[in-house]
Amino acid sequence: MKKIVLTGGSCSGKTSIAYLLEQAFPGEVVVVKEVATTLLKGDFPVPPADHADFETWQTYFEQAILPVQIALEDAHAMLAGPEVKLMICDRGLLDVDAYVPGCSAEILQRHGLTSTSALDRYDLVIHLVSLAVADPEKYGQIGNEYRFETLERATQLEHRCQAAWAKHPNRIIIDEADWSKKTNQVIELVREFLARLDSAKLDK
Repeated sequence: MKKIVLTGGSCSGKTSIAYLLEQAFPGEVVVVKEVATTLLKGDFPVPPADHADFETWQTYFEQAILPVQIALEDAHAMLAGPEVKLMICDRGLLDVDAYVPGCSAEILQRHGLTSTSALDRYDLVIHLVSLAVADPEKYGQIGNEYRFETLERATQLEHRCQAAWAKHPNRIIIDEADWSKKTNQVIELVREFLARLDSAKLDK
């Protein structure tokens, strides 16, 4: 099954757009929800942002996310019906490099992966630029209740996230602050991707 990953910094619209894609292409796509939010909803402990060992906590958190992400992607692929053409992932494995750049290679290696093999799991990367960069005044006003990054931290993560996925051969960056324009751009990208899949199938 082909995979598209929606990535980007905090407050970039990934989760909302993943939901809209599910509605726009019913039966054709399956969405893998963001693992971080799932873990936080499940009472994964969160320290204050100014905690002396916050970076250590972030490493523990990413160590928990990665195997769940792999398992969810694999399970969705196994259980998807024949009508499902595309998997949409709300974040992907290489996001680990944005959050713990000094430890990401080791965390990937524990699961038999390198940055290259992690990139190869996805056919298209759609990077949605965070409002922390695209429109800082709107940052944090809407979105995930489990988001706790400051504007400064979110800006840093946005740049790190772009760097983490920079080597993917098929990446599109959408730097659009207007919500309607942003969602329409992503929906059209996915529509075109699905059309190419259908065309390739007919050519066989």
